[in-house]
Amino acid sequence: MTSENPADEIDTSVLIRIKSPKASTVKKLHVATGEVVAKGQLLYELQTWEEEKLFSEIRRHAEETKAKLAEVEGPRVAQKLEHLRDIVSHRVVAKKKSAEIRDLTKLQIEAGAATILDLIPKRQDVIARSFQLLQAVVERDMVKRNVDDSVVVLNHVLSAIEKEAEYVQRQIDRLSIKAPAHGKINCFVNELEPVELGHILCSIDVGN
Repeated sequence: MTSENPADEIDTSVLIRIKSPKASTVKKLHVATGEVVAKGQLLYELQTWEEEKLFSEIRRHAEETKAKLAEVEGPRVAQKLEHLRDIVSHRVVAKKKSAEIRDLTKLQIEAGAATILDLIPKRQDVIARSFQLLQAVVERDMVKRNVDDSVVVLNHVLSAIEKEAEYVQRQIDRLSIKAPAHGKINCFVNELEPVELGHILCSIDVGN
């Protein structure tokens, strides 16, 4: 029977066609033709080996960088720095004692109990111990500076790697195709099928 109201015969359904965002392969199909899907429901998982390989390499690089950072900030380097600090402390004490012996010899010269010949080796010992202290301080500061610089560089590298990983992950996430609206789905491709950029994967009939 034909409706007397012309408006009753108007098709108000909307057909949404979902296309592949890039050349890829259908990794998994989560729905079947004829099913009613909800908005946001996962429909297809696509994959590209290039991006998965790249993401795997980025993760490996990140783990290697974290391992290097952990080593630089770890106990072995800390123990080395502590050892160098101890050497500096010991040489400070040695220089101080040497200087005290030199000064005592000066007093003995003034009192007539020693000669300038007794003072010369004492002065030379102070000079030698001053040089040894300087060497220890330079080595300690160099190692400390290298550690600090390494930490800064490795943290910058790690930050750059994480940003790259986030970018690649967003590209991979684009390959998880979700329903833009509620409706009945009609699938055009199956699992393991290759698809080109813009290939129509499915359509959703959004009826009223």
